Amino acid sequence: MRTLDLLVAAGLDTGVDAHIDGLVERTDGSVLETLDLADALIERGFSIQGIRLGQDLLRRGTPRTKRLLRVVYPFPYRELVTREARERDIDPILLAALIRQESAFTPAIHSPAGAIGLMQVMPATGREVARSQGLRGFTPASLETAEINLHLGTRFWLDMEQRYADGKLPLVLSAYNAGPTRARRWREFPEFEDLLRFTERIPFDETRGYVKNITRNVGLYQFLYGDD
Repeated sequence: MRTLDLLVAAGLDTGVDAHIDGLVERTDGSVLETLDLADALIERGFSIQGIRLGQDLLRRGTPRTKRLLRVVYPFPYRELVTREARERDIDPILLAALIRQESAFTPAIHSPAGAIGLMQVMPATGREVARSQGLRGFTPASLETAEINLHLGTRFWLDMEQRYADGKLPLVLSAYNAGPTRARRWREFPEFEDLLRFTERIPFDETRGYVKNITRNVGLYQFLYGDD
């Protein structure tokens, strides 16, 4: 892993992927070596690659041990996530489940729609929240910094929770993913009081899948990290 560390330190992104591919080949299919490599990648900020290795093991029929599941559902930035979550009175497990779905814990990731960072905050949203919090010097690049992204993202989440969704998780998730205007409209569905039926009623396939995936992630993260 020393070569990988040197490549990252030198900013040689093009060489990183090739080196990771070489490290994967060296595991020669060994489950333990693959898990060790995945852990090392996640620790160094390559969560997507580490998660992918874990998913490959699952596809091969590898037993779903707790260690393997912790690779597929990792919790890097745990101290930072927990601190920001508790400052906003948000469950850290829920926040981890959200970040796993949004960015796979990759701070500098950009979505095709323009969302940035761990919590996939849109630049316009980040600017608005930063202004409301009295934070100066905000730029879209600020959202690539884990601390700033979490600080602004959790504030936006709390706003969705307090203003639009009565604290009910499927609707808060819907607001976060599809926007508060749609969430307010969907809140009028007669199924709203039955959250399982409400989730199935969400008209957007992407948002419906998003709500289901994060709800599943919450259970998995609680199982994997709730007793730590």
